Amino acid sequence: MIDTKKEGLSIVAGPGKLEQPFSSVALNEIAEYEPPEVSKIISNYPGITINNPGQPQWWDWKATLNKDDISLSLSMTIFERESKVFCSLTCEGMCEAKILVDLIYYLKNNGFPSVWFHNQNTEMFTPENFQQHYEKKRIH
Repeated sequence: MIDTKKEGLSIVAGPGKLEQPFSSVALNEIAEYEPPEVSKIISNYPGITINNPGQPQWWDWKATLNKDDISLSLSMTIFERESKVFCSLTCEGMCEAKILVDLIYYLKNNGFPSVWFHNQNTEMFTPENFQQHYEKKRIH
């Protein structure tokens, strides 16, 4: 099990392609996704409950993923530019890497191909590298 809060895990908007290893400090390209569209797609994911639909502000958006005896809290952060765009989904709870990998593939396959995993050490991961990294970490 991964303590997502301790690891500082989130799913973030990023570049179209991610070469491993990669640090978010080196980001110079970030995909722009509209918060209502991200929320709409996430709301259709099995096991998701939207606790706050982002009203009055997107910073207030909250959801819970209940799946395989886990409960994972998700909160949205946004970039405040000329228009507000999706920045990340912060994940808090205990879960297996596979649950997060399934969620990110769902997002990638439903209109958000440039989302990646990010941790508190500014490391960004492809889904495959994320699963390998956290499975290896769990074993040691």
